[in-house]
Amino acid sequence: MTARHCLFSIKWIASTVCLLCLGSNLHAELLAGWRKTNAMLAASTPYVATTNHVKMSAQMTWTNFYKYNQNEWFYIEPWHTGTFANGVSATNYNYAGKPVTNYIEFCFTVDPGYKISFTNMLFRGMNDERRLWLHLRSETDNFSQDIIIGNNNHTTGQWTNRNYLTTTNSFKDYTNALYFLDVTNRPVRLRLYGVAAVSKWAYLYMTNLTASAYAGKCMIAFEGEVRRMIDVLPSSGPLVGGNVIVLTNAVDPLIGNGTDITNIQVGALSITSFLGQGSNWVSWIAPAGDSPGAKDITVYSVSTGSTVFTQAYTYNPTGVITHLSPVTGPVTGGFPVAIVGSNLCAGDVTNVTWGAGTAAVVSQSSTQVVVTAPAGVGTVGLRVDSISFGESWKSGAFTYSGPNLQVRGTNGEAIASGEAASLEKGSDFGTIPSGSVVTNWMALTNSGLGLLTIGGVTTNGDGAARFGMDGIPSTLADGAQDAFSVVFDASAVGAHTAAVHVVSDGPSPYIIYLSATVAKSDQTITFLPIGDQVTTSKVGLAATASSGLSVSFATNNGPAVMADGTNLSFTGAGSVSIVASQAGNASWNPAPDVTNTFNVTKAQAGVYLSSLTQAYDGAARNVTATSDPSGLTVEFTYDGNAWAPTNVGSYAVTGTVNDANWQGSADGSLVVSKGAA
Repeated sequence: MTARHCLFSIKWIASTVCLLCLGSNLHAELLAGWRKTNAMLAASTPYVATTNHVKMSAQMTWTNFYKYNQNEWFYIEPWHTGTFANGVSATNYNYAGKPVTNYIEFCFTVDPGYKISFTNMLFRGMNDERRLWLHLRSETDNFSQDIIIGNNNHTTGQWTNRNYLTTTNSFKDYTNALYFLDVTNRPVRLRLYGVAAVSKWAYLYMTNLTASAYAGKCMIAFEGEVRRMIDVLPSSGPLVGGNVIVLTNAVDPLIGNGTDITNIQVGALSITSFLGQGSNWVSWIAPAGDSPGAKDITVYSVSTGSTVFTQAYTYNPTGVITHLSPVTGPVTGGFPVAIVGSNLCAGDVTNVTWGAGTAAVVSQSSTQVVVTAPAGVGTVGLRVDSISFGESWKSGAFTYSGPNLQVRGTNGEAIASGEAASLEKGSDFGTIPSGSVVTNWMALTNSGLGLLTIGGVTTNGDGAARFGMDGIPSTLADGAQDAFSVVFDASAVGAHTAAVHVVSDGPSPYIIYLSATVAKSDQTITFLPIGDQVTTSKVGLAATASSGLSVSFATNNGPAVMADGTNLSFTGAGSVSIVASQAGNASWNPAPDVTNTFNVTKAQAGVYLSSLTQAYDGAARNVTATSDPSGLTVEFTYDGNAWAPTNVGSYAVTGTVNDANWQGSADGSLVVSKGAA
């Protein structure tokens, strides 16, 4: 095989394109082509795609759609960027040491408001490769699935340069993969692959016009149609309504001016309240339908009148649950149950309500939804919620068998196994002062069928030693209830948690989470008032704290001194304040200080005057005195004066003690008489 320069053309050939009829007078012939300029021309030469279809863009320019590399094998740069993806060549296969591409990428672009529908593809071209098989894929699913199914098997034989490989293919049902329903003029982007798993050489290799007269007949043709974009999303919904509908009629004609849509009819139902509207769209909440089936939608606006969309929205019938399989099972749950009926879903189950809880979906179809039954008790109903069909109900659909343990809290409400500790239900004891012992009463019940046997109770966790269980029964008849107590020892400050595991022949283990927080206790000081004192007093201080902890004392003010923490003496007269304190510990908060204030006065001393009769000699006549206790300083006044008299006469004398701790005085008369001549 010899590599040659190639000029590759993709054309729409009128003779190969079929006409489709999709609705009355809706015919279209999709003709479009791409033509690559010669590789020797200037790099700025555009690669254009043109069409003669009135609803497709008149001209599409792609830069670097195909480009030759230095080895003269072509590779592809992504058309929408003009650069290599992540800087890596798109050629990811090698032949004879030369990189080649394994796909051709191209796109269709239509006018805003229209979309493209493809039904068939035909490829015809000069090919000197053996075992080439072409695959067409769309970016809708990241080019992961084949869109066409070939009806010829080109896996054998040698194709000469004068023969052509022709593949006529039919599009498979691809869930509208090629329909782009938005209104942003987005192109339909396709890739044509030679796939390594089927082809001997996993690349496309076409001959050059200058080297072969036949290469000009290479072509790819599609059979299809350009359709006006009229979209109702979703196009179907539950008979009960309630889902949001968005109708888009992109252009030609508009359905309003953006604000003047006044009414919408879905079948015979009228809607006047909208979630929003524009010139080419309107959105509303579907009302409950009057009957299942496809309905016309009529949009009324002031500017454009009425626009009818025939059979545009379908009300799906309400789902029916006929039976379950099985219809009974153990209270432990965990087993599969098939919900059988009709119109249950379209693969869009959002929830299965099972009794008061939910059941996990295992598989789903329109006639059967398989779920995993949760744990439960008694007879329960269920509901299947589907986006397309709404709610399907069946009451009394399933019955649990066997005993069933349930715990009820202090308020009588059920405590589910594994439920977080609850203050309302008594499993959370709340905040408790230290030193307390608190008991909460709960109950065990057997809400199932048959005798419940309790095999054991264990408590674990950091605070397990603080919680005690008492009164747990060994058996419970069906429907019976028996009380038990949980006792908490609040001797240690801090948060305490524990998990109680009750083992029984019901759902087991049943776990009860417990918690409590122990806070420091408050305390007070009893410090009786201290009466007024004299300076010579000795006071032994005493006070008690409600915690039983020792109380300390301190002088806050006044002439007092403390010895050995409790022995109080005084250094003088004045006001004295004594503060009693207790600082607390790991279990007790500090106590509020208590202050006692009292007065200290001087002690009373005895004063005894002497030398009250003296003879005049011209000198000052001073009186003397003694004190009890002795040794105190006594100061005198003579007729109120501090100096002693000298003259003959009688004088009023007062002797007063001058001491920090003692007080006292004595009055008398000093008589000075004439002396001898």
